[in-house]
Amino acid sequence: MRATGWLCVAVAVLASGCRPRREAPAADSAAPAPSGPDATAVVAPPVAPVAVPDVAEPVVPAAPEEPVPAGTEPWLGFADGTVRCADADGERGLVEGRTVLPGTIVWTESFSHAELDLPDGSLADLDELTELLVQKVRVAGSLRRVELVLLGGAARFVVAPSLEAGSAFQVSTPVGILETAAGELSVEVDLDSGATRLVVRAGSVVAHHGTATRTVTGEGSAVGALELPAGGEPRDAVPWPELIDRWVIWDEWQGDRLLDLYDLDPAAPWTTDVPALSLERHPQWAATLHVRRNRVEARARELAGALGPEGLAAEPEFRVRRARARDVLGPLVDIPRQQSALQAQRPARLERWRALERTRADRRAAMRPQLARLRDGEPPSPAPE
Repeated sequence: MRATGWLCVAVAVLASGCRPRREAPAADSAAPAPSGPDATAVVAPPVAPVAVPDVAEPVVPAAPEEPVPAGTEPWLGFADGTVRCADADGERGLVEGRTVLPGTIVWTESFSHAELDLPDGSLADLDELTELLVQKVRVAGSLRRVELVLLGGAARFVVAPSLEAGSAFQVSTPVGILETAAGELSVEVDLDSGATRLVVRAGSVVAHHGTATRTVTGEGSAVGALELPAGGEPRDAVPWPELIDRWVIWDEWQGDRLLDLYDLDPAAPWTTDVPALSLERHPQWAATLHVRRNRVEARARELAGALGPEGLAAEPEFRVRRARARDVLGPLVDIPRQQSALQAQRPARLERWRALERTRADRRAAMRPQLARLRDGEPPSPAPE
């Protein structure tokens, strides 16, 4: 995998995951029944920060050769760097292919990223320095109820359509609740105050903030944005560049990773048969595969365009084509993307993340009884003060 700019990684090794690696579900296994009344965890505000020492940077693990079988539980579809989880049994490392049951908190350290694949075909992409609670996941046929809590940091949710009455996809933050039936939303939660910034790239999102309810929509170049402050009313906003740039870089990076993993031609990626990305072979995984295939196609177009017809004709080897195209794109496109407003903000985010290390650990320990109830399917209780 290409190591560029702030995506570069260094030294440390991932430990075992929160649950055993997924196995394909039995053919006659039934999906769990939908949950009962809505219930959303209330996340306590941070307490006074405690300084912690620097930590070593992580190393990228190998990618799985095949997609994880679709089932009734979330799983970690992608991880690089240091990705960890905590549940009622304690804390441990998390690696690709591990199931992530309700009642699990997943977080990413510096220069680390994760993609949580949900059984309805939705994705939750976690940026570095991000903490997410999987509160409830129930899928039964076309009916689903997904409740996630973004405790801090930045995440993108690509939500598979589910328009059946009673279905819900819900992302809570310390100051509000975001609901959608389909689309793409990027959310950032301030590590100190819990103030929330929302960008909607596709679909419609209903934001609940205290007694106020607002609807934000996005489609194509018309991107919607809303700010939910720690105090006061929600405010319309101009989309923050870093909330868009962050995921443009992510898609580019993931596209490159898949092109390299399967040695695909940037000029015509699907002339190579890739069973792991085949919609025909994995129809039950269609929503997730569409996202991955779109990432491959967008990055392949960019690479092929950088070389042009003459450059492609001069080099028949796919690996060399990709490498030469990246050499062209690096100074013109890739590096400027990474040196955007996102990079300017990173030092302050990293400082706050490290300062709040003990606070987060104490909160996770205090939430263990609640995590146990969530794993057992019981309604959540408020997080400890």
